[in-house]
Amino acid sequence: MPTTLEGIEAAEAACHAAAKARIEAMDPWARLDIDWRAFHPDARKLLPEPFFWSGSDDFAPHGNDEGSDVFAEMRKLPRKAAFTENTFASLAGRFEHASQDEIADADDLGQTRYLDFVVAVAFGHIKLKGFCPPWLRDKALAAIKREITTLDALIERDTSGASLSTWEAATAPHRAPKRASLKRLVAALEQMPRRTST
Repeated sequence: MPTTLEGIEAAEAACHAAAKARIEAMDPWARLDIDWRAFHPDARKLLPEPFFWSGSDDFAPHGNDEGSDVFAEMRKLPRKAAFTENTFASLAGRFEHASQDEIADADDLGQTRYLDFVVAVAFGHIKLKGFCPPWLRDKALAAIKREITTLDALIERDTSGASLSTWEAATAPHRAPKRASLKRLVAALEQMPRRTST
């Protein structure tokens, strides 16, 4: 047993390193520790990458605070009930989102929160129901593509040598990974069934 502060700190660091190595060596699916009985039987086949199921990746559908909270609310809905545009509007109201028309004029924070919301709903529907209805897919794709356009402009500005604001400089390293994640979401939604077969 260590008897000095340095020894205790070294032992603690060694324990953290061993735990991190053990987690990194795990199968990515096992690391997620998901009870698949809570989801549609086709959900894992439809979303076959751990990214879509991550609870800690901010760019994953349910990895950010908004997405996680929205998905938790969706899981409380009756399993057999249809998820309609009225259900969507009610859920949006609970999360204090503006109407679809007002979102286009919202500030950056409002648009980002809405993006996280609509992505969480679309992918939550896929996980729980095994498909994404066209009206929901279109809402999610529109929000994602709007964000990609915004990111493209910011990335171009980052590389142009223009003077960046404090916020722009602080968020610059996250733009390319976020854009890549959004492209994965678009690809998944574009190939998603529009109705369930079961």
